[in-house]
This record gives sequence, structure tokens and C-alpha cells, in this order.
Amino acid sequence: MVVDRSFQQKNFAKYGLMVVRKENTKKNMKIKLIMLLAILSVTISQAQTVTTRVVGNSALTNSLIVTTKPTKLFTILGQNTSADVGYIQVFNTVAGATNGATPILSFPVAASPQYYSLDFGYYGADFDAIVVKTSSTSTTLTLTSASYTIQAITRLN
Repeated sequence: MVVDRSFQQKNFAKYGLMVVRKENTKKNMKIKLIMLLAILSVTISQAQTVTTRVVGNSALTNSLIVTTKPTKLFTILGQNTSADVGYIQVFNTVAGATNGATPILSFPVAASPQYYSLDFGYYGADFDAIVVKTSSTSTTLTLTSASYTIQAITRLN
């Protein structure tokens, strides 16, 4: 069977259709794959970009108000310079925390010189507000002296 290509092209053009030629299919396939890879690499690089901020510094303290806004917490880190074992406590409150308050999280830090780090992984943990304090007890806040450094890595929601 012989197909008249000029007849097909005229009728396809009349109805707004295109004739797809099957010449150079390997070349066309390579171009399509390269374009797809370029689109995927841009999409992946954009998905992995997370703008974070570091709150706190190397000054000795016993309290850090990280933020009063909804925030994703990735890491809390610092150093205990005290000769006593202490606890880093995290509170989910805008108003701060006073002695006797119960923390959301509490983890021990060995006596000086001891570095600590609490990591919430790639996705972080969501908080309404974040206050970090140092305590001499694990279950409730008993504020210690200003003998810790506290930093937090966050991203506002």
C-alpha cells in the first residue's frame, strides 16, 4: 500500500494537526532525555533548598527565646561549662517558662566540659514557639546558673 504523504500533510494542516516524522528517532530520543534530566535536576535542587536560621551565640546563658512564631526546629546544640550535670529543656510557649514548668523535651548534659546536640532530622519538629532553658532537674524547670551556650537551628513555618 502506497500512502500519499502530500495528501496527509495537506489534510493534517487543514485540521491543525502535525505529521510526525520517524526519521532520526535516536537523536530525538536523546534530546528528549537530556531535556527531561535538566528539568528533573532543577526540580530536585529546588526541593532540597531549605532556608534556615541560627539563633543564639557563644555567650554563657541559662535561657534562650528562639522564637515566638510557629517554627520548625532542626537542632539544638551548645556546651555545658558547669561542673554539674544539667538538663536542656525545650518549651512550646510564647510567654517563656518559669521554675516548676513542665518541658516538652528534657535531655541530660554531662558535667563540664561537655558539648551537646539534639537533632530532629531532615524534616525537623514543629513548634508554636520555642524557649530553651537549662535546669538542674529533669522533669520540671529548676533554672541553673548561666553556664551553658545554647544555639538553635530553625526555619519559620
